[in-house]
Amino acid sequence: MKVEDLRTPTLQVALDFTSLGEALAILRHLLDLGIGIFEVGTPLIKSEGARAVSYVRSLVGPGTYVLADTKTVDVGAVEAEVAIGAGADLVTVLAVADDVVISSALARARELGGDVVVDFIGFRGDVVRRVAEIRDLGVRAVNLHVGIDVQRSLGIRAKALAGLVREVKREVPG
Repeated sequence: MKVEDLRTPTLQVALDFTSLGEALAILRHLLDLGIGIFEVGTPLIKSEGARAVSYVRSLVGPGTYVLADTKTVDVGAVEAEVAIGAGADLVTVLAVADDVVISSALARARELGGDVVVDFIGFRGDVVRRVAEIRDLGVRAVNLHVGIDVQRSLGIRAKALAGLVREVKREVPG
């Protein structure tokens, strides 16, 4: 699967559970709804390991993406290999990671038939400039992500991020 296939709006469901059993029970209820991406959330990966990715992959069809939300900041190639080896199509690397980490994750992911999504959670710099830098590294997908804790404490809703998305699309074509 190629990240370019995600140019059209695609529904993504995050399985942000700490129990694999709970995550799989919810997943089974969602399988026939045409969801394009199932995200194996960071809490699930931390509590259950890469096997959570394998279980999710075994339940969703080959036409559905599995994203491992690893939030990688170091050892990019290693984490990409673990996640993609377990069945993920996509892995996340944080925008705050060094370019070397992003590049190593990207290279290994693509060698294994997967890809990288760079996640902006916690990023405090010039988002437009960083998106351009990341694009120049060869990354084809970014996630302008505001974490759950921040959303709750500041009362941020998805609608509030629409302006930033428009600005990034305008300033960083491709």
